[in-house]
Amino acid sequence: MVDISIVIVNYNVQFFLRQCLNSIFKSSGGLELEVIVIDNASTDESCAMLIENFPHVRLIQNKENLGFSAANNQAIEFIRGEYTLILNPDTLLSEDTLFACFQYMTANPSVGAMGVKMLDGAGNFHKESKRGYPSMWASLCRMSGLYTLFPKSKTFNGYYQGHIQEDQIAETEVLCGAFMFMPSKVFKELDGFDEAFFMYGEDIDLSYRIANSGYKLMYYPLSSIIHYKGESRRSVDSRYVKSFYGSMHIFLRKHSKGFLQNSLLPVFSILIAFKAGYTYLANTLKNFIGPILDLILICLSQLLIKDAWERFYFNDVTYYNERNVLLVIVCFSIIFVLVQYLAGKYDEKYSLKNLSLGYIISALIVFLIYAILPPELRFSRVLIIAGSIVSLLVLIVTLSVQNYLRKGKLGLNVVTSKSALLIGSEESAKSLAILAQGNKLGSNLIGYLNDFDSSAMGKRSNLNDVLLEIPIDEIVFSAKDIDYKFMQEKMAKLGSRYEYKILSEDSMSLLSSNFANKKGSIYTIQTGFNIDEPVNRRLKRGFDFIFGLLLLVFSPILLMRKMKFPDLLNICKAVIGTRTLVSYEQNNIDFSNFPKIKKGVFKLRSEFNNIEQEELFCINFAKNHSVYLELEQLLKAIF
Repeated sequence: MVDISIVIVNYNVQFFLRQCLNSIFKSSGGLELEVIVIDNASTDESCAMLIENFPHVRLIQNKENLGFSAANNQAIEFIRGEYTLILNPDTLLSEDTLFACFQYMTANPSVGAMGVKMLDGAGNFHKESKRGYPSMWASLCRMSGLYTLFPKSKTFNGYYQGHIQEDQIAETEVLCGAFMFMPSKVFKELDGFDEAFFMYGEDIDLSYRIANSGYKLMYYPLSSIIHYKGESRRSVDSRYVKSFYGSMHIFLRKHSKGFLQNSLLPVFSILIAFKAGYTYLANTLKNFIGPILDLILICLSQLLIKDAWERFYFNDVTYYNERNVLLVIVCFSIIFVLVQYLAGKYDEKYSLKNLSLGYIISALIVFLIYAILPPELRFSRVLIIAGSIVSLLVLIVTLSVQNYLRKGKLGLNVVTSKSALLIGSEESAKSLAILAQGNKLGSNLIGYLNDFDSSAMGKRSNLNDVLLEIPIDEIVFSAKDIDYKFMQEKMAKLGSRYEYKILSEDSMSLLSSNFANKKGSIYTIQTGFNIDEPVNRRLKRGFDFIFGLLLLVFSPILLMRKMKFPDLLNICKAVIGTRTLVSYEQNNIDFSNFPKIKKGVFKLRSEFNNIEQEELFCINFAKNHSVYLELEQLLKAIF
């Protein structure tokens, strides 16, 4: 008989899923397990990975993303275990988790569901491990931030059950859908999750219905898991905001009655809509603070230069037409900032080479536009030159301040090398070095600890002493060499003073979540492609637009050479963004491990004749992608 059926809904988290499954089978504790993975139309290689590496896992492949609730419910007819565990793929179990839950649930038949202590990737406690019902009062305290003023109050922090201690076994009201352990009969009798909840809120609703069926819900912190929060959702977009805040409204509408339903719910619905709009707007604007600040400073600087030039050269502060000058200055400032945005100035990682080239291009564009402006919009060339110089100074100063705020150092090209310590074998240390180099992590491995290697810096028990003696920024745990329980205990004890990474059992991927408020990241042998970085994605899009227009302008000449009429239609598609000018997609090799790019108008042209050399050529193009390589390949294609 199957003891536990584990149900996982996956969406584009191939490597997190792999680590999760490895932790599950290390946590079996002699129990009979079955694992059911429902894939919600992933576009990565999740399904291929499962079929190849975990053939004993039942895989259900959906052709579209059905959402969390509907996908989980698909597993009901296949569940054979006495107990069911609903589990997120971006989690790692301790070796004792499944057996501890199995034992506790067996000894307490009145319990309808239980959850364990969850830690984020930075070793901090997940407040979502235990929650209360999102009543109007609890939700209001949460949305207003009032709960942060009274973190241990049942009245003001009922949403996160602040009165229950992190390490206290206690009855709670709501369990997190990332880990819900329950008798299978309870899950089936309640028909699983309510599919009105697409994503978020379904765990609250199921917890409510379990409690109303006469069962207890327990928070059990004697075992813990790591939850890399939000990994299946990589950005705060409108769909997320609608799902998250909409779930509150659905729950209250479904379970509120009488006066609450008829009188207060409409008012509260307005508050939820306002909070959702505020959240979406705040997260959207946060990404544009840097460009907006640069735009304002460049405009103000150029206006100050204009005023000074009028005052001291013409002795007339109204010499230029104020409205026309302001229009030109704003437009030119937008050009400088827009090109810097495309060049990657506001990304976590940037290239001074790209920023310098971007400035030169924007200055040339400004001078070219100025040359063709009508006379009434033109003013002194001195101001254009001075404005370009002051724009450069503003960009230099703000970049230096940006580095200070992010990395604690002033400068244009601040490189922060992190000292890393591995808990694992010498072999794992070599694999880590390859991953770090290939993904440009900037980590300097100073040594490793283990209990079986004489070349190690010491034993695992020496970890605290090493951390006292040597300044360490990162601690890397090798899943092949140590158990997950040890990792979680150390992360919880050491807290967020350090950054933590977990090297997978096959040493092919590295899980990371540097800060408590950041989602998990994945680094693999298959990552480290320049073409997949945001700045290069933007540059490629800009390249397609600019050179696509140029190709269309000169198409009468090009049609007399290699180009054909169907190419013109495809070039139009590249200009509007449904295709790209240059792609490796048409080359006859396997691109499953390459970053996805759009179908190209032209394919890469190499001078190699065999498939292996051509594949290496395409890998180098993706790894070392730049505008220069794009231009070189485009010229080869059309001439």
